[in-house]
Amino acid sequence: MTTFAVSKAQSADNFLPPAEVQAWRVALDNDFNPLSGNKPGDVKKFIEVTTQVLHTAATPEAQDGSVGNQLLDVLQQALVRQLDRAVNNGDAEFAKAVIGVVANSNQPDLMASFAVDLNRVYRTASGIAADKKVFTTGEAAPVCKISQQTIIRCFDSGRIGGYRVPGSKFRRIPRADLLKFMQQNKIPTDALTMAGVIKTAAEQSGVAVFADAVRGEETILSTADLLSQRMRAR
Repeated sequence: MTTFAVSKAQSADNFLPPAEVQAWRVALDNDFNPLSGNKPGDVKKFIEVTTQVLHTAATPEAQDGSVGNQLLDVLQQALVRQLDRAVNNGDAEFAKAVIGVVANSNQPDLMASFAVDLNRVYRTASGIAADKKVFTTGEAAPVCKISQQTIIRCFDSGRIGGYRVPGSKFRRIPRADLLKFMQQNKIPTDALTMAGVIKTAAEQSGVAVFADAVRGEETILSTADLLSQRMRAR
């Protein structure tokens, strides 16, 4: 794992060198959750790295100017990317870890910004899989983490139950049949319930703005002032 420190020399100009910013981004993106493949994210390492970023951003050297805010911006962008990847990969534990890190960060600005993306990710997860009753082969493929052609072959051979749309060749797979196929083949079913995972984690985080973000409200709560007011009211 990459180790970071913000020196007085680096913070003298109140700005991190581009190479150092890139090093943070690489560590936050690649060290624990590969950009490709279905390997689950390393939750323990993720917490270690993000905790180090938060600690470094709070040091006197980082607080001398805009360095601390710059580090938090890099972290916020990485957290959103990691949450997107966790949802797309059906990695429930990693998704919960991302939400937990932000909830425990004691950084109102970070929490407020993250809540906006949490709302978006939750709505996307709900629309893609969590509330769907019937799937096309193209929709079933990423849920199962296999190719669409493999889904089609399994459908045509009878390994996946379903039906064809009357008067067409289009295949449709009811949720129950897809779940049965996944269980029979030991495919993790988290992708079918990711919206529920996100909602539960958000509601249990203790951060009011996170709970609001997963209640389907049209108004996105995005200001640090609003978050601070709600935290004080708890």
